[in-house]
Amino acid sequence: MELILFIFLGVVLFVCIGSDKRDVREASQNTEKRILWFEERQKSWRELVSDRALEEDLRYFIADPKNYDAVWEEVRSAYSQMPSYGVCTQISLFPSMVKGVYNGRSYTQKQRENIASSNRRMALDIMLARRGKVRDANTWGSRSFASFAPGEGRRSKLVWDMTFDFWLYIRDELVRNGVDAKLIFKRPAPQNNQELVYYVDHVDEFHYQSGELTWLPLTYLEENLKPYKK
Repeated sequence: MELILFIFLGVVLFVCIGSDKRDVREASQNTEKRILWFEERQKSWRELVSDRALEEDLRYFIADPKNYDAVWEEVRSAYSQMPSYGVCTQISLFPSMVKGVYNGRSYTQKQRENIASSNRRMALDIMLARRGKVRDANTWGSRSFASFAPGEGRRSKLVWDMTFDFWLYIRDELVRNGVDAKLIFKRPAPQNNQELVYYVDHVDEFHYQSGELTWLPLTYLEENLKPYKK
């Protein structure tokens, strides 16, 4: 009886171990397929929208004060198409141009430099998008490039709208240049650790919510916004 029981348990153990190994192997193969799919799609995105030589040339062009009028003319045209920006009369590309105050206090030199740097980066995003490109940094990895705090009061709602309008313009310029650019908004689900994901054209579903913007190829999501499972 003990021998029969031993043999029976051995067979069960063999079957279980064999089944576990098969499940692990299949899970590993599925993970490899998922990673390969992600990397291939992202590579295609990068080859389509990244031009590091152009990006470098534009970066130095924007940083040269003698090119201000040319940069401003192009950027002004873009901001005029962003509803929340109102009428823009200049863009402060250099610390010396930042003359404003915040909460009654003058900006420090470091703050002026940060503001000017941010404005130059936005000008670069605009000028690249008008040529069908994005910054190379926005073609790598699994990342977001614009974060949103909840829009509650007038000020925070304006900041939310300005950030959203800016990136919607970038998406539209890419599309105008023939790029199938899919911009998505991700936010935490209220009841669990998963994310809620939307295409930006459905802004009414997430307006003034906290979240992040990213390009679809920087995620493991398929076009139906569900995780890749093939």
